[in-house]
Amino acid sequence: MDRHSNYYNELASLYLIPTPIGNLEDITFRAVSILKKVDILFAEDTRVTIKLLNYYNIQVPLKSYHDHNKNTQTDVIMTLLKEGKTVGLVSDAGMPLMSDPGFEIAQAAIEAGYNVVSLPGANAALTGLAMSGIKPHPFTFYGFLNPRSTKRQKELELLKQRTETLVFYEAPHRISDTLYDLYKVFGDRKACIAREITKKFEEMIRGTLSELKDLEPMPGEMVIIVSGYDSTLEIIEEVSVVSRVDALILEGLSKNDAFKKVASERGIAKSVIYKEYHENHLD
Repeated sequence: MDRHSNYYNELASLYLIPTPIGNLEDITFRAVSILKKVDILFAEDTRVTIKLLNYYNIQVPLKSYHDHNKNTQTDVIMTLLKEGKTVGLVSDAGMPLMSDPGFEIAQAAIEAGYNVVSLPGANAALTGLAMSGIKPHPFTFYGFLNPRSTKRQKELELLKQRTETLVFYEAPHRISDTLYDLYKVFGDRKACIAREITKKFEEMIRGTLSELKDLEPMPGEMVIIVSGYDSTLEIIEEVSVVSRVDALILEGLSKNDAFKKVASERGIAKSVIYKEYHENHLD
């Protein structure tokens, strides 16, 4: 067991600094302060980070740290910490390590006994989840699924019976294929796409996987929120729409309220229930 107090020693520190996910004003006062104080800052893409630094008039040595150079740069950062330097790490947007580079250097710094301090700040997963209209807890943040459909479906099969809300990230050029695979593996569930979070064209697309799977490709980074597995729905779905509606009417619901309840239970539009009931009901 290791107990480490980040603020009661003179050890060098590695700061994990969250950055805005769209709107440059979504950064904390403390994050700006730390960015100004670090001896050197490592960024996923220096071309992205320099825009943030210029916006807040921050002048600090800037180097890259990304998936393609993390092995060599981890050694560089460890040398800097050994020299007593204060090092900052940012990703292009949001919290470092969360589907972004940084885990290897954070782990190495922890194992070497240095301070690893994560600041609170902007995060697309939590922001999207809060706006989704889907139960926010418990939830599992999965991040990016495999870019290849066959492997992606295998991943989803392992998640299929998880009862908590599931949160994914996805790139715009894969969103249509991923939504199709979600529907194919999970069946119809409540879902939401949070697109361009905090930006001018922020959009929340709420519905069911059967509705969302037919969306055309859209620009912007995406957060996909999907409701968890509910075993009671399988029992309900085994009963025909007509039988379920008639049973609810016998319980005292009006026909309209019965349509609404069945639509909610099955995660589909009331108009679909209405149509199926009247097409198959024997008067």
